[in-house]
Amino acid sequence: MAPLVEPSAPATRGRRPALLSDIVADFDVTILPLNATSRPRCTKAGATLAKLLAAHVEAHLRDLLTIILENESESRELALVAPITKAVSDVLLAHHAAYERNAGTGSK
Repeated sequence: MAPLVEPSAPATRGRRPALLSDIVADFDVTILPLNATSRPRCTKAGATLAKLLAAHVEAHLRDLLTIILENESESRELALVAPITKAVSDVLLAHHAAYERNAGTGSK
């Protein structure tokens, strides 16, 4: 059996590839095993996040986590589940220009 390799984003111009563990740590998020009990700022969607990181640039995953964790919903810290991360990713990809225009302005 091949050793497990942590997923990473592609390297860009002399920078080392970003590791998923580094990115989620920047957001104070922990990836849990599937059999663990859910709790705030933890996710069992590690495989989904890894696929998104492999398929898109690091900035996409960071934007995704920012959108989910910085919204005003009281349940935001429990929203790190696969269906929500996939849906937010799809919307972000489809409307990235609008997100960029509104990022940092407080606009929703």
